[in-house]
Amino acid sequence: MAMASYVKVILGSIAFAIFWVLAVFPAVPFLPIGRTAGSLLGGMLMVIFQVVTVDQAYEAIDLPILGLLFGTMVVSGYLE
Repeated sequence: MAMASYVKVILGSIAFAIFWVLAVFPAVPFLPIGRTAGSLLGGMLMVIFQVVTVDQAYEAIDLPILGLLFGTMVVSGYLE
């Protein structure tokens, strides 16, 4: 496995820092978008900055876990 270029490391770090700020502080006054949108924004920035390819990003999605989370949210919504 080859080492990543410095540009990719820096751009990936910037995308991760943006995600981290939005995940930890979901009510940032100048950008109140929340944790979910912050996660999507971080993932999109990783692809836009070409830190990961679209295929790598797609392969990183774990569909059974997404199904489990969706089912948990449905049951939670029903119980409220």
